Amino acid sequence: MMLPLARLGLIIRGTTPATITLALAVISIIPISMPNGLVVYPHLTLMSVFYWTIYRPDLMPPLAIFAIGLTQDLLTGGHLGLTPFLLLGVYASVLTQRRAFVGKPFVLTWTGFLIVLSVTSALTWFIVSILSWRLLPLPQIAAQFVTSLLLFPLLVWFFVRTHRRILPPTT
Repeated sequence: MMLPLARLGLIIRGTTPATITLALAVISIIPISMPNGLVVYPHLTLMSVFYWTIYRPDLMPPLAIFAIGLTQDLLTGGHLGLTPFLLLGVYASVLTQRRAFVGKPFVLTWTGFLIVLSVTSALTWFIVSILSWRLLPLPQIAAQFVTSLLLFPLLVWFFVRTHRRILPPTT
């Protein structure tokens, strides 16, 4: 029989990826001001789903991803369901390719994120443009893309440190 405190520790460790992703969904609603009056919201939630799907998919279930994406849509006032749709698409596609990333150099992971970010950004632009009946400004999308791509290594550094210190190894 497991002690209650030990059991609580396992629960906390097991929910760490989803908790971090939820926190990043909340943080991602904070705008970053750019030159020329652009305001961007980096894809922090996407970065987290991408990383944890590769390295601990057992701790990032689709239901949690859906709930986090829906929460982000509610917080941003965006098109309800778009973020869960995109995040679950990323989860499904990355899950099938995760062996290509595990144990490989970071530059390969970053390149994989570049591809996922490109597809996700294009889909977001396309879907939101259709739903709003106007083309979204490309400089805005480009600034968000570049900001997300440049922030990715910093977040991965945080994810790796968290992964090593808090989460039990996979079996």
